[in-house]
Amino acid sequence: GTPDEIYNSPASTFVASFIGDMNFLEGQVVQKGENSVTIDVDGKPILSSRLMGNFSLGDSVVACIRPEKICFDKLRDNEILKKFENHFQASIHRIVFRGTDYEITLKFGQSEIRLIESASEFNNKKIGDQLFIGFQKDDVITYLKECKKVCDYETNFDN
Repeated sequence: GTPDEIYNSPASTFVASFIGDMNFLEGQVVQKGENSVTIDVDGKPILSSRLMGNFSLGDSVVACIRPEKICFDKLRDNEILKKFENHFQASIHRIVFRGTDYEITLKFGQSEIRLIESASEFNNKKIGDQLFIGFQKDDVITYLKECKKVCDYETNFDN
């Protein structure tokens, strides 16, 4: 595919992992719609309408979202955030200054989600602060969780 296709619609989690930044959220399908699924990720319901496969209730999946697709604010009543199908609260776990921007890692349960904020907008956020985040279901790409198989093999060093 073209670079645009690979970036915006990666064929697998492997492809998604090496083209740009991506959040990988593991969870289970708890609800199926006609063209969407709801995934439980550490107690947060995440709605996805970009389905890379056919899913059944209870399937283990990976929901992928690019950091730049996530909006956030310190205020719960932000009118923009209310317009997103996915919105919830999480706490700042890590902050990394990257020159022109900051990478902010939020934690909820055992899951982490990374955001990007320009240095000019940063405004003294600190570890432990609560942020409200929002993102569209169309920006969440869902894949069946790939089983990681361990290969058992013997190496024979005899000549």
